[in-house]
Amino acid sequence: MKKYIIILSVILTFILNPVFSFGQQGWLPPGTTITLNVGNLDYSAPSGWQYIGVKADGAIVNAGADGTVSCTCNTSGKCMPFSGSGGGSSTTGCAGDCTNCTMKQSVVAGGISTEVVTGGYYNPNLETIVILNGDNYPSVFDALYELPSFQTKLQTFYDSAYNGQPVPQMITTNGVVTAPEGYSLICIAIMGRGLLVVVPESYATIAVGYDVNAKASCSCTQGDCTLKSKGLLGYGAKWCDGNCSGTCTLSTGVTPSEGQQYAVNIEYYSY
Repeated sequence: MKKYIIILSVILTFILNPVFSFGQQGWLPPGTTITLNVGNLDYSAPSGWQYIGVKADGAIVNAGADGTVSCTCNTSGKCMPFSGSGGGSSTTGCAGDCTNCTMKQSVVAGGISTEVVTGGYYNPNLETIVILNGDNYPSVFDALYELPSFQTKLQTFYDSAYNGQPVPQMITTNGVVTAPEGYSLICIAIMGRGLLVVVPESYATIAVGYDVNAKASCSCTQGDCTLKSKGLLGYGAKWCDGNCSGTCTLSTGVTPSEGQQYAVNIEYYSY
């Protein structure tokens, strides 16, 4: 099972302290109640947050607020569940001196504890917003993107930004994304999860910190992470994903060679 934590942070100069954790599903919403028991970590997200994940057989699981993390060492040593906090939210995972540690996460769906291999929390009650400098959001993920209510909110955003006009595709060249002439790249949050979209330049002017000539690309300090694309009724969105074991960064702005540092950075921390 691929193990990584992805936390979305839009910044100019702000750097998060690292949190050692496994699994995209390890991110917990602000205000989550966490109880560390012997061998297990139980948690309950605050009101309004729901979980959607994928089981080992590929089936989608829609769950509520409660879940459990357990850790098993398959070799010698110890690996124990833990939680860490930063930026108002928390992460969960396994830590210790074990060289081969397996983390298992279970969520409660229909009153039954069900193991999931990936997924995450979202809040359908949150408004769709433009992510601005200093805001912190976790990344969108595959299971959420396939949720019909998420797709409806994404379509509603595009309808508002374009007012019925055609939506162009982002341009990707050698791993660098740009917008067509007359358009710009910005980041938005839907249901509390962040993603990269393309909008008309006139709409981008409300997004403080963005440059209409912005470019976006992924980089990783150790391993690989690349731009991932998803389409919906002709509407596109991108985020970073991969096997990065260091810090995976989606940088959005103008390049230093053009005389200015990146205006907005989105950093995905992978450990």
